[in-house]
Amino acid sequence: MRILSLNLKLAKLGDAYVNFLVSAALTLHEGKPVGTKVSGKILAVTYARSQLAEKCVKVRGVEKAEVVEALLGYAWLGGILDAERGVRRLAELLRKGYTLEDGLVELVNSVVSGFDEVKVEV
Repeated sequence: MRILSLNLKLAKLGDAYVNFLVSAALTLHEGKPVGTKVSGKILAVTYARSQLAEKCVKVRGVEKAEVVEALLGYAWLGGILDAERGVRRLAELLRKGYTLEDGLVELVNSVVSGFDEVKVEV
């Protein structure tokens, strides 16, 4: 059984990373510079629609958005999802008509698919 131990402190890094991924992907998709802050609501929807909802061992008092941010920070640090690949994949999904939430779900699933369980360390 493959278990991912995810340090919630990575959410700070993941917050900046997800904002960059989305801003850069929207810039490519729209053909003009875009800078955005991804809301906690969008990240919570991403969590609920992704494999994280099934695989994550629930921790009381932890925001779902923070788990997504921590996961993406982990993925970048670990070389699982580099910025170039993440931006291009998200832009491609947006071009195909995916919503931002569903595009983020695809990115999250690509990270957690190799694990049976995700444990959040507070």
